[in-house]
Amino acid sequence: MVAPLSHSTAVRFWQVYGSCFNSNLSILPPSTSSMSIGLTPPTSEVISRAKSLNLFTDEEPLHYLVTDQKDRRKMKGIVTHSCNNPLAASSVMFLDERLCVCSPELTFLQMARTLSLAELACLGTTLCGIYTKGLQGLNSTEGRRSVRQLPKRKQLTTISRLTDFVEQMSGFKGAKKARASLRLVVERSRSPMETLTALLLSAPFRYGGFSLPKPILNLRVDLPSWLHGGAGDQGMNRWGEFPFAECDMAFFYEKRCVYVDFHGEWSHAGEANIHHDSLRANAFNQLNMAYYSLTKDQVLSFPLLEIIALQLRSELGLRERTAISNLPRRQRQLHAQLVRVLREGKLV
Repeated sequence: MVAPLSHSTAVRFWQVYGSCFNSNLSILPPSTSSMSIGLTPPTSEVISRAKSLNLFTDEEPLHYLVTDQKDRRKMKGIVTHSCNNPLAASSVMFLDERLCVCSPELTFLQMARTLSLAELACLGTTLCGIYTKGLQGLNSTEGRRSVRQLPKRKQLTTISRLTDFVEQMSGFKGAKKARASLRLVVERSRSPMETLTALLLSAPFRYGGFSLPKPILNLRVDLPSWLHGGAGDQGMNRWGEFPFAECDMAFFYEKRCVYVDFHGEWSHAGEANIHHDSLRANAFNQLNMAYYSLTKDQVLSFPLLEIIALQLRSELGLRERTAISNLPRRQRQLHAQLVRVLREGKLV
């Protein structure tokens, strides 16, 4: 079997999957519970096929996975990695006979060897997200493309599937870090900025977060009437759904809950979308929901994010219980690290 794209090359592939390709990736059917099929070094035809995707610059090398150390090759612009351990089932997926890629789960585990725990949580949240960047969004910074401009897709994987895979590959280097980072991963992110915000707010104090409960992203909230209809517009739409709206982030603690929506150009660009956000905010307030709005400037500024984090903790009745003496420094360091990840655009 030809060598699959791996490591950072696979990350780039999964960032755009669902936008540039159809969703018909096939899983290599294993003959047993683990794969023992040899992964041969990439040929010139295999390399040309990968480059034809136009995802990679000439400056960045293509990473491939082979089975044995002896199969590694020194080639210009190519980096080969070996894996002697048996791979878990469904570790490799393919588009055609010349293009294979490591599964999202294997890619996540591979990157655990080089990424920090927080960076790995960003990648895990991206893989569990419901958006794809598209070619034009690969090098965008600060999440400038709005949520509504980012193509949607189904989740590539879930926290449960990532956890199961890591447990199956417990002997793999980086498995311990991967297991720890999964405690921070959040599902159903709809943009890089949502990923950044959810991780900063919910990461435990010891990691430099604000230790809010892990949020539910893009939660459906039932409404008495449709936002863009009249007060009596309560009927089903053409998909058989009754009135609802989605809240960007919802935090639950014991019997309390607080809802957060993103407002402004960076999240929902355009007059029509700003109008929609206003209607949604009014509807949520009418339901007496504890409701807050969040902007790009608040997220990118540590002092402003700290203020709203404390407001959310107070709303949920969370007390500041920690013995960490250098917590403010840890929080500033994590904030700076994840903002850098956001601006580089390589993991989110």
